[in-house]
Amino acid sequence: MERAEHISTKDLLLNYSILGTIIITLVCCLVIFSQGWGIGASFLLVPAVLGFFAIFFDILAISKPNTNIAGVAMFQHPFGDEGYMHGVFFVGYIVDLLLMVVLGYEAKLAPNFFASVFKTFTFLITITFASCFHVAINKAWLTARIDFFTEEKNAMDPAVDEDEDVSMIMPLPIRKKYTLWCPMQQKFEQFTIINIMLYIFLLVLNIIDMVSQLQVNVIIVYLPGIGVEGQATGYISLSQVTTLALSTAFFIMVLRTLHEEIYNYNIDHLSSVLIKLEPNDIKRERVIKFLEKIKDYRKAGSF
Repeated sequence: MERAEHISTKDLLLNYSILGTIIITLVCCLVIFSQGWGIGASFLLVPAVLGFFAIFFDILAISKPNTNIAGVAMFQHPFGDEGYMHGVFFVGYIVDLLLMVVLGYEAKLAPNFFASVFKTFTFLITITFASCFHVAINKAWLTARIDFFTEEKNAMDPAVDEDEDVSMIMPLPIRKKYTLWCPMQQKFEQFTIINIMLYIFLLVLNIIDMVSQLQVNVIIVYLPGIGVEGQATGYISLSQVTTLALSTAFFIMVLRTLHEEIYNYNIDHLSSVLIKLEPNDIKRERVIKFLEKIKDYRKAGSF
């Protein structure tokens, strides 16, 4: 079971996972800048977004005990499994960084024949980026929840109760766990279909964009390497910009929604969910009062 515990900034900075991410970032950035990207290094913004979310969820996973309430067996998970989310973004971050490194060396070796190669690399970088967000969206939507525990005394067996020598011993308490999903998760199947359809749409859009000769270019990227016609360049297309922006915006919207549903939960909405978990009216009313009191305490800043 989780517990409330103070995790300091020092604990975060010295955590092996955070340190590993920082070291990998520094090494890759040194390699990329040594390739002579110049202003084209702004293309690092794409993997940098994945790196930000990787560290963000890593910090949330490590500092999770800070959000728990001392002495209260209630645990709120607005983003679900933060460790899993970190893993998804970390893998995507490393893949995109390595693609950037290889891209830089390819541009230096053959700047005059680089147009088709650049389109392939930007396609892979874009799809890796989008895949991370849409996998994370489904995971967050599925696992965001509120967990809390109650204890009840175990009723004695009638035969045992008649035995004075045994009945004098206090019965062991029963620990019952309640897991409440936000009401919006009741539409999980519909949401999953929307998420998958959006991902497939973006994937098909980028495939068509890669094979088409009518690519709409919107951002120029200056690459390492000098060819016959001067500085090697590549272009990021409108489809790729749309994919990067739409995936990020959709993900942030989902996170905000889940955070509001889990931390600023609506008691009336949760009551409808709780009916399915606790058929006993008296126990359910006690749970609702408990949830109301926790919400009031959080608003007042007592916890």
